[in-house]
Amino acid sequence: MPLSGAWWASRPLWALVLLAITGVIVLVMGRFEDPKPDDRPAPALWRPLTAAVMVCAGLAVMATSGMVGSNGINWVWPLLPVAGLLGFGVVRMPIGPRSPGIASSDDRSSGGDPEDRSVG
Repeated sequence: MPLSGAWWASRPLWALVLLAITGVIVLVMGRFEDPKPDDRPAPALWRPLTAAVMVCAGLAVMATSGMVGSNGINWVWPLLPVAGLLGFGVVRMPIGPRSPGIASSDDRSSGGDPEDRSVG
């Protein structure tokens, strides 16, 4: 019966079961991740803090008022968290096509083009 003493007593058990399931999923799926190193310097402290405030504000407004009003979908609130993450540089944007002559981080780490190396 919900909200009874036995129900509340079983909550820690449910939390432990869900924690164990999450741990197993992380262990199984973790081997498929191949994160790329982020060579960018750390941003100024105000940038990730402002991005976090915008994400929390957007989610709070959506939780309070919802995304759909009398005039239909209000696209401002769902875009506020995304704008905060992208606008303040927290999320790495995919790099467009490379211009000739500009080395990527992969080229620099491997020493660049082998034909351009001088023989000592």
